[in-house]
Amino acid sequence: MAIVSDPDLSFAVSSLTITIFVFPSAAAAPPLIQAWEVRLAVTVSGFYVRKMKTLWGSCNPRARTIRLNTELAKKPRACLEYIVLHEMVHLLEPSHGPKFRVLMDQHMPAWREKRQELNRLPIGHEDWGY
Repeated sequence: MAIVSDPDLSFAVSSLTITIFVFPSAAAAPPLIQAWEVRLAVTVSGFYVRKMKTLWGSCNPRARTIRLNTELAKKPRACLEYIVLHEMVHLLEPSHGPKFRVLMDQHMPAWREKRQELNRLPIGHEDWGY
């Protein structure tokens, strides 16, 4: 994984320089990413932590990077692992089509329940000013 900021950190941070103090789950992400890299036989070149209005995570398959929402820090750890896997599966299958669902079923059979749990929780409330 690429390191974008402090060379002592083992994870990439967004250009907003959100640190482990703001996003403690970021410390949990690198071991999850490393474990899933082995299981999926993929490589993540970096991951970023960002404040996002509507998404829990996103993936750029071409750059092989994933982004995680800062609000995941307030959610159960199992939800973080689900999002990490979900975004990493996009490195193998960019769409949410049948192949994507088969891969998710193979690697995390209870992913639908984790998705439902996460989607029942609010992303977060903030006055965005517009």
